Amino acid sequence: MTLLAMASAARNQDAQDRPSVTIEMKCNFMRPGGSINGRLRASGRLRHGTRSMAFCDGEVHDNNGQVIATASGTFKYISNR
Repeated sequence: MTLLAMASAARNQDAQDRPSVTIEMKCNFMRPGGSINGRLRASGRLRHGTRSMAFCDGEVHDNNGQVIATASGTFKYISNR
């Protein structure tokens, strides 16, 4: 679930570069992650952001481009005070 990169997507799109905490996350595992020496590619994107919240999606793909897992999550920005 760490590979799904959603919190990174939330932070990368925030003009203040604030960290965030996970409010909610749903993950769907679709198939095994592949061989021991195989590589996985993760991508996350901000679907919608507000002043205090980020709504994100993420995917993990194997070497063949097949989807291994998908997720959606809600993140709350932490103030840098």
